[in-house]
Amino acid sequence: MPFAIAIVSPPAGAYAWLVVAIAGLSYAIYVPSFVIAFAGATAATLAALGYLHVPPDAAGLVLLALGVLLLNLEFLRPTFGAAAIAGLSAAMTGSWRLLGVVPPVAPLPAALRIACAVAGALVLLVITERAVRRYTLRP
Repeated sequence: MPFAIAIVSPPAGAYAWLVVAIAGLSYAIYVPSFVIAFAGATAATLAALGYLHVPPDAAGLVLLALGVLLLNLEFLRPTFGAAAIAGLSAAMTGSWRLLGVVPPVAPLPAALRIACAVAGALVLLVITERAVRRYTLRP
């Protein structure tokens, strides 16, 4: 398989680009920057290319979006950690579902799926925290 196809092929490559796209675009919402927004849009395009051949799990996408929404809510409103815990669990569950694939592609081993799901959720948490912090500290 050519390298250019391997980096966007599902499940791991397309999921990685999806996480980069969500993180980049959410950061660009709080800290307006053309370069970050362009990088997020480019990553979204690569994720879409990866998911063209094997469509993603709709419930996984909804859970990942809910997780991102709850993580943003945690840093914008005083939820005392409840939204962060719910957001991390929703993002990890959505990631787990997105990393599971339909039969044409070989499934990832369970340990690798868990590691990717945890890493993706933590990246979204850190990027969201940094973006909201920069947004609230602006003069």
